[in-house]
Amino acid sequence: NETSISVIEALDGQLITNKLSATPKVSGSEIVTDTAEDILKIIVVNRYYQAPIARAWVKNFGLKSGAIASSVAHDSHNIIAV
Repeated sequence: NETSISVIEALDGQLITNKLSATPKVSGSEIVTDTAEDILKIIVVNRYYQAPIARAWVKNFGLKSGAIASSVAHDSHNIIAV
């Protein structure tokens, strides 16, 4: 039974993104990062008040291992990690 997930497509040198649909990689009963398809987990942690961590999937970062995080985000300066 295939499931579809929404994926944010990052565009090189752009602030805008596209919305894609993809078939996720599943391990056990969980959707997991798929480096072969370049579909990675992205999270946003609110720095200003307690809120649930926002989770999504992003494409075109090219990471094969490790992670990258920043608190420099144009609109909020929240913590964003891929």
